[in-house]
Amino acid sequence: YIPSGVKAEKPFVLDFGYSSDEVQQMCFTRALVIAGESSKADVVICHRDNGKTAFLVDFVKETLAGENSEVNISELSMPGSRSAVIAGSYVRQAAGSKVNTMNVWLDGGTTRVNSVTDLAGPGADSTLYGLYFGSDSQLIDINMNVKHMVADCNSFVLVKGVVSGEAVGAFTGRVHVAKDAQRTLVLQQSRNLQL
Repeated sequence: YIPSGVKAEKPFVLDFGYSSDEVQQMCFTRALVIAGESSKADVVICHRDNGKTAFLVDFVKETLAGENSEVNISELSMPGSRSAVIAGSYVRQAAGSKVNTMNVWLDGGTTRVNSVTDLAGPGADSTLYGLYFGSDSQLIDINMNVKHMVADCNSFVLVKGVVSGEAVGAFTGRVHVAKDAQRTLVLQQSRNLQL
């Protein structure tokens, strides 16, 4: 929680290390970021597999950006080739807020990402970058949904991926512009390379 008017000088770091040497496990993790009015913060999130067995990770991240706030999120996921990650990201932005997100997905067995961003106040600005590398028989499935609910909002989504071997990379993007959401600026791209 970042109170109204607070500009955090150092980033908040959430480091999730999954470790088991004997039994397969399911992990349910959650992160909630609440940025008050005119606040600013950087959040770094890391998922790492430190064990010898497979994991199923169900991770939910919620970001509530108050009026004129700025939240910068960097997330790195390295679950290991035996594991699977199902990640849900939900962002709701008030008027004049900015949320910048950078996601990197590496070295996983199966990764499924569902991202939903609601631009709920005029002047809200959302930027999301994604980068993934897949090899062997890895599956990476990225789903982005941006909702422009009011006028004068901007969103930018760019996802780049590289896959090799039998790996599969998939991207589904959707932008919803409400009937009265005039002066909307949207760009959504996915650029990929198959080796």
